[in-house]
Amino acid sequence: MATSFQLDQHPRLTVILALKFLQAFGYYGFSITLPLLLSANYAMSDDDAGLYYGIFGMLISIFSAGSGALTDRIGVRSALLIGAVLIVLGRVGVWRATSATMAVWALNTVLACGESFGVPVLSAAVGESVPKEHTTYAYGLFYTALNVAVLCVGPAMDLCRWGCPESTDTHTSACATSPYQLMVVLTIGAGVVSLLLVLFGLRGQSKTQVSVGSFSSLGSKTMLTNPNAKPKANASAKQSKPSVWKFFTLAMCLVGVRMLFRHLDASFPKYMLRAFGLDVPFGIVYSINPITIITLVPALTSKTPSWLLSSVGLDHVRVRIQAMHPVDAILLGSIVSSTSVLFMALSQTVLAAALFVFTLSLGEALWSPRFYDYTYEVAPAGSSGWYFAIANAPLFLPKLATGILSGRLLQEHCASYPCAQGQQMWWMVFLTGVPFPLAIWLLSRWLKA
Repeated sequence: MATSFQLDQHPRLTVILALKFLQAFGYYGFSITLPLLLSANYAMSDDDAGLYYGIFGMLISIFSAGSGALTDRIGVRSALLIGAVLIVLGRVGVWRATSATMAVWALNTVLACGESFGVPVLSAAVGESVPKEHTTYAYGLFYTALNVAVLCVGPAMDLCRWGCPESTDTHTSACATSPYQLMVVLTIGAGVVSLLLVLFGLRGQSKTQVSVGSFSSLGSKTMLTNPNAKPKANASAKQSKPSVWKFFTLAMCLVGVRMLFRHLDASFPKYMLRAFGLDVPFGIVYSINPITIITLVPALTSKTPSWLLSSVGLDHVRVRIQAMHPVDAILLGSIVSSTSVLFMALSQTVLAAALFVFTLSLGEALWSPRFYDYTYEVAPAGSSGWYFAIANAPLFLPKLATGILSGRLLQEHCASYPCAQGQQMWWMVFLTGVPFPLAIWLLSRWLKA
């Protein structure tokens, strides 16, 4: 029988959730700003801005493989310190750059390397911070912390734009700085606070260190491992090569599904400004995503009846989804997310944009927490850092293809206000996302075997 989860009984998880909030605000705040910043401040074309946006995400994925392996050796606190320092330096470099070349250099070296330490380290630490029966709920809280941060991103962006409004040519601002540079400054602040929290919030936890878990090998130590958690079985005993390939295949299929989410950064802001004008509050529409996740993920992952679902007679949905095999839940969520783009393809209205974001988020609430949980289950002892680096490929890797596609579609169909061919652009986005849920469905038996 599952015991009740009390967050105050897991202080390490509390620190991780705070760090996740700061990391997510900085990352998503910077991501939604980047294509706009490159075009407005450095006069880049949509093609070039999309390309550099994509290269940035690709490099995070590449660096994540190395940072995940390094984390397994040096421990969580050291890895988080390295990442926080590099993130602050990288964002300052982009903010203070005097040319496009300098901005791109800071973006694709220092900042990309720093970001690669963020998500895999924190993701794997969650599973080691709570007993096994609470990992699903803990990942639900982890995902909720991410989305509370993203919820702050949209209004922060709108406030920056309203405080320093752009002129109609989108290259000048009423302030001494552009609204997009102002948003970057906010992400720098989040990075500084994160660095201080790692330095002082994780200090003094060495008494709970253990030598087993996802971040310790060859005697290295971790600050964030639950001392009551059961050690995982030896990697060779637990995992066979076929199961590793199944995990890798599923992660790569989700790269395609995640491309749709990356359009929220790469395509959605420019589309909204060019389709509906500079006064459109696209940040508020963007915030529908975290609101949906914050509401639904805890309800769907809770081991006890959800007040929200019970109040509308749908708590049986929670039970059925939790009883599903992770692959089936991931498939269901990916289908829902993929069909969301049809709202944008069929109608160029603010309501259609809001429905697109909501449906996309509903699918995300179904598949993403189950994939985190699934990753922790299959990752062998001493290798969770590497597994979570691969598991987070759907977060970063799609940015290259999405950036290139976004830049081309915006340039061809929605280059300026008023955007007359926005629906054609979103039809192309829809067609690029369909094959990936189909692939998961075709491979589902093999993935579950």
